[in-house]
Amino acid sequence: MKSRPYTWRVAVFFILAVLLSLYALLFHQAREFSFTHRDFRPAPAAVVLSTAVFFGVLLAAWVLYSRAAAARFRREPAAVLDRDFLSFLPALFLSLAPLTLDHYLDAQDLRARLGLFLLAVGGAFIYLKIISAREWRQAGGSLTGGRLQRFQALSPRKRLVVLFAAAVILFNAGSLVMISRGATFSGDEPHYLLISHSLLRDGDFDLANNYAGRDYGRFMLFRGEIAPHVVSGVRPGTQYSFHSPGISFLILPFYAAGSFFGGKAFVAIIRLGMSLWGALFAVQVYLLALRRWDQGSAALRLWFLAGFTAPVFFYAIHVYPEIIVAALALMVYRLFRDSPSLSPARAAAGGLLLASFIWFHALKYIALFAPLYLFGLWTVRRKAASRAALLLYILVPAAVIAIYLQFQHALYGTCSPFAVSWARPMTGTSGESLRFAGSLLFSVPLRDRLETLAGYFLDQRDGLLFYAPLYLFAFFGAWEMFMKKKREFLLLVFLGGPYLLLSAFLTQRAGYAPQARPLVAVVWILIIALGWFLNENRGTVPARLKNLATAASLVFVVLLLEKPLNLYQETTRGATERGGGLFHLLSNLHFDLTRFLPSYLKVEDRSWLPNLVWPGILALLVLAYALSKKKPVRLGFSAHAAGACAGVAVFFVGFVLYPRLVLVSPTRVKFPSGERVTFYSLSRSARSMEPGRFLLREDGRSYRFYFTAERPVAELGFEFGSADGEYDGAVRIFDEPVFEERTVREVRSFKLNRPPGYRLGRRSLYGIILDLGKGTTAASDRTPYLFALSIRTAPS
Repeated sequence: MKSRPYTWRVAVFFILAVLLSLYALLFHQAREFSFTHRDFRPAPAAVVLSTAVFFGVLLAAWVLYSRAAAARFRREPAAVLDRDFLSFLPALFLSLAPLTLDHYLDAQDLRARLGLFLLAVGGAFIYLKIISAREWRQAGGSLTGGRLQRFQALSPRKRLVVLFAAAVILFNAGSLVMISRGATFSGDEPHYLLISHSLLRDGDFDLANNYAGRDYGRFMLFRGEIAPHVVSGVRPGTQYSFHSPGISFLILPFYAAGSFFGGKAFVAIIRLGMSLWGALFAVQVYLLALRRWDQGSAALRLWFLAGFTAPVFFYAIHVYPEIIVAALALMVYRLFRDSPSLSPARAAAGGLLLASFIWFHALKYIALFAPLYLFGLWTVRRKAASRAALLLYILVPAAVIAIYLQFQHALYGTCSPFAVSWARPMTGTSGESLRFAGSLLFSVPLRDRLETLAGYFLDQRDGLLFYAPLYLFAFFGAWEMFMKKKREFLLLVFLGGPYLLLSAFLTQRAGYAPQARPLVAVVWILIIALGWFLNENRGTVPARLKNLATAASLVFVVLLLEKPLNLYQETTRGATERGGGLFHLLSNLHFDLTRFLPSYLKVEDRSWLPNLVWPGILALLVLAYALSKKKPVRLGFSAHAAGACAGVAVFFVGFVLYPRLVLVSPTRVKFPSGERVTFYSLSRSARSMEPGRFLLREDGRSYRFYFTAERPVAELGFEFGSADGEYDGAVRIFDEPVFEERTVREVRSFKLNRPPGYRLGRRSLYGIILDLGKGTTAASDRTPYLFALSIRTAPS
């Protein structure tokens, strides 16, 4: 056999070793950089030594992996060496790292960007290894050692147990990450839990004493106060929740168990209780896919995609009834759709599951209950084994609903569905109920209703498609369903359409809850459509794009777990901040992604161009899919390598080249001297009384004052101190120390000529960081710490 020339490959590995050496030294030296001193001067001896080490490691990794892969997949060793060489090429982009020094704010930001870039290069390297191994496996080798085959060989019951347990473990792993980041309960969650608390401690539903005693502090782990979610009961002095108690009943055993531990364990155990419902929902998805497409691997894939992306993943670990209703609705759909015949017991079970919706919300789920009930009635009449099945299907829901209405009447003194809802204060009498209903039906502009519907899918703060791009392909799957099985398509539209359209018609948006809350109860319909897409597209261009969307959806889950505050973004009337926290996180100092994404908040300025552009993009994508030819497209390994390299380059420009700082909430200020600057992201604890003068109400923390000016600042003046205490204060410009002073019941001043700034477009950016120590008299509203800036810009 002809020997292959490997000299040039070895030369490339030497170049990679040099790049890795310089990159490691840059990352190490960056700790000592400052805004005005950031020259990279690697020691020659360190470069030579580290290059030799990296060169040896790279060559060994290349040769040893190639030999192992050749033996495992029964391939020719020389061919494996040639292909595996390509997986190292993304590391060549490490040569771009020095460009980050031209866009420097502080050492911490620089090191974070360098670390992020190394992760991206490593991710591209691993991706190419996986692609290569997958192709070899398909050619006759084995990558997984038959794990999938062993799973498929299990009995159906054992498979369900494995999937249920795996889902519970993964859900609770995410829960623990959130808890470690300080996330406990928010939005409606504490109000559901307070019902459980009252049942456990007081044995009643009266929450007057529980809100008065701030009992919610036990599981929210804070000492603040929350507004009661209550209405007056039939007995004088009683206050009952305007939330239905179904979820409070179900979570009660876990609340009781968690109360023995307290603290973060309390939170974790409650979330464990909710994760069981998320796991049940995911298992139902698996069973549905297995029945529909009779492919174990496809069903397993849909189980994973549905369960571990937003919104299901997050609602599986939050105390909201939507995931429970979704699980019950999917069970009912499967029961009626897939059962060849319906015994009396099955018919009664279906009716019981449907009627239980009322215990989770007296009003919201009527539009989901009604079509499902009618579908069940039609199915029972066709498939019933006896008349008893039809009779039980009618009587069991009637009995459950009657019990609920009796419960409601006993507490609230009325059977009105408005009684247990936030609308109760506006519907106290029949006349008020009619006026309230009339305002909902006729007073809301049509534009608001349409924007609400669009927001469910496209709002950057809580829209489904921006937090789980995977669901874009559910629209494509819906087209496949419409073309090939219209009856099922129309049935699903009939079942989920009224709920979705009624929610939009009433302009219902989420408060402090994870994204896509209005869609969760019917998300199983989108999952069915997604399953259709997966089944009809294998190796096509849309299928490959779906892989990218899946990766993005999973990455977004990780980012939201890491920054859980981005889960809770209010979109109800009164919210004014358009930008989604996740997309601020994905922006940089020079490019604000949120400016290009839609936002359907009910604000005065409705002229937000992306609100028109993105629905058009969605429609064009669906049209393009409908007109396209779904032919399999085979990509060679070289194409994957080129794509990985292109991805690394794009990642560098978007997430590494520029500082990760994002400027939000601009405040334009005009100083008495006439100078104009714009401050950003001012702390709520920094109260501005006059231009540039801030009264700081908290000590023992850092304050950041970012501002831009049209011209470079020629002189920057500082005033700092307090007449009521002793404080240590240190000021930096970005990470460049300016001064460190101790004030003793006094206010001092300091001036700095030509402070260093960062060129941001046509403006100059300055970042003033004050590290304020603990004072002898704590800073507060009565005894604030003064920090003032005076600015004189250079003449034009």
